[in-house]
Amino acid sequence: MTTSTIYTQGIAVDSPEIAAAIDSEMDKARYFNRLDTPADINQSPPKASQNMFPGLLGDIVTLCTEHSESVPVAVAAHTLSWFSAMVGPLRYYRIGDECRRLNDFMLLVGPSGMGKGTSEYGPKKIFKQVEECLQSQFYDQWQQGQTEGISEFPSLDMHEGGLSSGEGLAAAKADRLKIGKDEPVIEVTDKRFLILESEFGNVLNMAERQGNTLSHVLRNGYDGKTIRPLTKRDRVCVTDPYFVLVGNITPGELCSHRQNAVMSVNGMLNRMLILWTYTTRRQPIPNPMDPTGLSELADRLAHCIGFARNHSFESHYRKQWLLARPVILDPEAEQLWIEVYPQLVNLPDCERVQTLCRRHRLHVLILASLFALLDNRDQINPCDLSAALAWSDFARQSVIYVYEFFSEQRLSDYHRQVGEGILRAVASHGGRCLVSDIYNWFNNRIKQETLHNGMNYCLNFIPPLLIIEPIRGKRGRPASYVALSQEGSRYLASL
Repeated sequence: MTTSTIYTQGIAVDSPEIAAAIDSEMDKARYFNRLDTPADINQSPPKASQNMFPGLLGDIVTLCTEHSESVPVAVAAHTLSWFSAMVGPLRYYRIGDECRRLNDFMLLVGPSGMGKGTSEYGPKKIFKQVEECLQSQFYDQWQQGQTEGISEFPSLDMHEGGLSSGEGLAAAKADRLKIGKDEPVIEVTDKRFLILESEFGNVLNMAERQGNTLSHVLRNGYDGKTIRPLTKRDRVCVTDPYFVLVGNITPGELCSHRQNAVMSVNGMLNRMLILWTYTTRRQPIPNPMDPTGLSELADRLAHCIGFARNHSFESHYRKQWLLARPVILDPEAEQLWIEVYPQLVNLPDCERVQTLCRRHRLHVLILASLFALLDNRDQINPCDLSAALAWSDFARQSVIYVYEFFSEQRLSDYHRQVGEGILRAVASHGGRCLVSDIYNWFNNRIKQETLHNGMNYCLNFIPPLLIIEPIRGKRGRPASYVALSQEGSRYLASL
């Protein structure tokens, strides 16, 4: 606080109250200056940071991209999805009373022919060799009678494109499956299912058909909820599904499709990490991966999968819950999560960005868990969490860029600034005042709609920054006091 001296009839008068009032007016002037010059919104394509590819994942990304036009983010997305699918339900992260398993959905969005499809082949080749390593380990243990009664290696079930209906998807992992009329019933016990949908537009088209339940089944599969469509004939039941999905689509097809609006609000798209995918490399003659490096990474991945599965080959959905173990935050990561969580919940985004990014908190915890397991740890450290937060930020920037939400974001940021002014106005009146006092603080230079949007920013904050207190017993037009909440006071102190 600056010191001020006022001269009255030639006598110097020092007053802390006057100094505080002068500082307050100067702060108010600076605020109005910022309000009159809103910040520009970055309209350039999002760029992935190296922080997104820690440890083994970074080594895989390097090997797959150094001699090709593969996109690092897309390579990493396929790697994480494949790894998660192979680990299966034997790992989870506890969120309250929920044991959230580590399956996730990712949607790669980019122009046709710019690296989305190419990025799939490197991880596919690596994990083919990983499965061979695990098969060799299984048969070595089987010969010694150490496979817990399992006589056949549980290969990962994978589907490459062509999803058509919810009933068809459910039938692929039904508890009891009958192929033909005269064929015996097959019991499906391994619920792991890796779906590589190279034409995600097909999913949008199928979901648009009347009565199609594909979107509902995918959402239940993401959440691990039992799928039991109530049909008259051919009833199927999928207990404890474990679906992992990677989809590819172009920006134009995604944004212009009529199902985009439906899936944005029904929770399908926010169950997916939307990732901008565009190659920045020119490689006229792509070369295959170095065999030595490929074998080394496959061995390391196989070891990580063995660690994550507690070196068990059990894949029966009824037995896996008994063997499943949690991934937890270490004390430093827990403290970091407590610090960043409020910022992640209350990002100043427009409503449509918020809708598409609403599950990013869950995506962060799933990704951080996978990063820890890829380093043979069952405790998440701050580096794992920071990498997962970098993925969340990249996905958020991808949503803004792909959907071109630039003007909406600029307006949302302006409403945030107005909301911060409202907090200042209420604080200047002792933490409680009338709406008319807020108008006066703004020198009556703010429109009613603008003030309303700024108030909504404060009221929709979690927890709310303002409290509305009706004035009881007053005649005439109903009036209310606007008061700072405890969270509002903390927020104001942080500005």
